[in-house]
Amino acid sequence: MSFRLFLISAVIIQGANIVFTSNLIYQEFWFLDIIMHFLGGCIVAGLIGTLLKKEGGKLRPHMFIIWLVGGTAIVGVSWEFFEWTLDHFIFTQGTFMGGLDDTLLDLLMDMAGGLLISTSFLQRRIIKK
Repeated sequence: MSFRLFLISAVIIQGANIVFTSNLIYQEFWFLDIIMHFLGGCIVAGLIGTLLKKEGGKLRPHMFIIWLVGGTAIVGVSWEFFEWTLDHFIFTQGTFMGGLDDTLLDLLMDMAGGLLISTSFLQRRIIKK
């Protein structure tokens, strides 16, 4: 998959996130938040993976997985800080943060998406050899 495809996917997912948030859809359909975090993790890992491939780095498989899942986790944690900031300084109604359980599930879904994509990249790399 190409960097452009992952980037377009990121824009689409973020657009959907804005629509879902502004129309309070996440509050009615709570499971969409889980799906969106999983898809977000897939997209972030895809972006990182295509950048690593583009650079031509020859990482060992376990390091490739660590880079993708770790990078995805960093973006996920940053996103949770962003949500916390919006809740505490912008909107102040607690629209974004659902508590510790929600945050941990969000991060787990981010990393699960990252793990899925990292293994997908590795499978394609092994098959091509």
